Amino acid sequence: MTRAKRLLRRHPGTAGFALLVAAALWGSPAAQAATEVRIEGNAAIGTRRLKEAAAAELAGLKDPARRQAAADDAAFQMETAGHLAGYAFIEVEYTIAGEDAEAAVVFTIREGPRVRLGEV
Repeated sequence: MTRAKRLLRRHPGTAGFALLVAAALWGSPAAQAATEVRIEGNAAIGTRRLKEAAAAELAGLKDPARRQAAADDAAFQMETAGHLAGYAFIEVEYTIAGEDAEAAVVFTIREGPRVRLGEV
């Protein structure tokens, strides 16, 4: 049974139709376009940790119409992960090279010093 049929079976009616359309679009060549994502400059915070923090946003990079907004949101999520790890001054910038399906997004991380709070 295909993924779309399973979704339709679980969600009948209008919601099911919307999910069916979304599933069909997800499998389209445009949605499966290869967008290269690189993360550079991080030393203390692992690349895997940063990618996990921004997983939903990084998935949005596949869509050329949403790429700019998704990259901006991913940078914000990576900064938030850095803040939670104790890097109060972390900065995440990104550049988008190329257009359409074959784009590359490079995130540049500047962690800054780690901050630890304690009693005075």
